[in-house]
Amino acid sequence: MGDVYQLTPLHRLPVARLMARIQGDRWDMQEALELLNACQGWFLDSPQQGPVGWLAARRYTTHRTVEIESMGYNDGGRVKIGPELAPLMDACEDWAVREGMVNARFITGSRGMSCHNKEIILPGLEIQQLNSEERPDFDWLVMRGYQPCGVLPEIYGHHYHGILLIKHINPLDIGALFQAMT
Repeated sequence: MGDVYQLTPLHRLPVARLMARIQGDRWDMQEALELLNACQGWFLDSPQQGPVGWLAARRYTTHRTVEIESMGYNDGGRVKIGPELAPLMDACEDWAVREGMVNARFITGSRGMSCHNKEIILPGLEIQQLNSEERPDFDWLVMRGYQPCGVLPEIYGHHYHGILLIKHINPLDIGALFQAMT
């Protein structure tokens, strides 16, 4: 699989090349580099291949939330989200907790979900009826503790929606908070 490293300016260009190569429909190398420059990140490195996976996240201090902006693993030249990324998810969540964040969020596309390719009238009702239809990446994220909390209608195109997933990573210790206030 590879070793986990924090993304530094030295590593951004090779990771951006990987992102553009396996997810070229989403961005070119320059766009991937701009995203990496704006985020905290980690990557999986293979001695034989160089970078084979990445995760880029932003911290939103006001909301005590970290948002995973992008992640992926090179699965034979195609992008994959799954267990190979667990070390990167762990690194991101550990960093977020150290930074005082309490939630992690990720938005995934609706392709392969019950709400895909249809008009969303009531997003709240749609999230209650949401089902994964052959989406192992979505199922893996749910197994990691990410829960679908919202549908963002048509953010990726006509009847192509976003699914907001949230994981509570650092529950507040109400007792300790109360003691600190008194």
